[in-house]
Amino acid sequence: MSLMNDVALKYCRQNPWSWVYGLARSILALSLLMTLFLNPLGSLFPLDSTGTPLLASNPNVSNWNYFCLFGPAHLEWARWIAVLALAWIASGHVPRFTGVLHWWLAFSFFSSASVTDGGDQLNSILTLLLLPLTLTDPRNFHWEPVHTNVGLSRRLTGWFAFLLLRLQMAVVYFHAAVGKFKVPEWTDGSAIYYWASDPIFGFSDLTSFLAPFTLNKYVIGGLTWGTLVLEITLASALISKAAIRWPLLVFGLIFHSGIWVVHGIPSFVMIMYAGLILYLVPVDARVPQIFDLQFPRRLIEVLSFKKWTEGNGVSKLGL
Repeated sequence: MSLMNDVALKYCRQNPWSWVYGLARSILALSLLMTLFLNPLGSLFPLDSTGTPLLASNPNVSNWNYFCLFGPAHLEWARWIAVLALAWIASGHVPRFTGVLHWWLAFSFFSSASVTDGGDQLNSILTLLLLPLTLTDPRNFHWEPVHTNVGLSRRLTGWFAFLLLRLQMAVVYFHAAVGKFKVPEWTDGSAIYYWASDPIFGFSDLTSFLAPFTLNKYVIGGLTWGTLVLEITLASALISKAAIRWPLLVFGLIFHSGIWVVHGIPSFVMIMYAGLILYLVPVDARVPQIFDLQFPRRLIEVLSFKKWTEGNGVSKLGL
């Protein structure tokens, strides 16, 4: 028992409630907010032959689904109330109250909308796994430092949630990589060509100037196999040291930004941004203060990963 206590104290010297999980929460909320705000109602929810929205058909879901509570006739009101609620959540105000609301909205959208993808499913999962953190968060805003002495049991709850969140992201990247090995186009190095030239998911008019690069077999092969290597490496980041995670964070952000540019799915990419932050950024990392009068020097420090890995505590433990 004393050994377990020593381990618990070692890994709980720092509070798990920092700007790291707050930033990820805000990005997750903004992702769903953008989806609801920028898309017409008919594109978000399936319609019947008369143009009336069809919501979740499973009564076990529809009985407490947020959008189903309003009914098809008042779905427009439900959408705009959800947009306001998500703006409140993204502000970081009282996370111990808004955490459950955030998960409810994310799950309700995923279980009733017609335009969901893997990102929406991941959003509902991450907001669920964030609940132990939000419910035990003593702050009024998730941007603030913790000023009160929080008990060991609450800190353990928060760290356990972080462990589950990071395990979830490792599984996401491992599954994404392993699943591709069964597809011949990924193993022969040509998959990126077909994705980029797809009339629906490929280059848009704004990014069509990149199309000639997809005709080069070395570029296509490098991007295709590079994607597999990166996803496997990101999956293995669960057991890597903090200093290794910073370069992986940069590569992961660039990788998903490329998906945004080519495929134009910003809500999905924002959810992956949030997942990468929860997965790879040490909880006690310093806030990157680069937008000031010393911008050039600060930018160099951030890109060199020096400043963000100088902190004490959990980052040295690889968490």
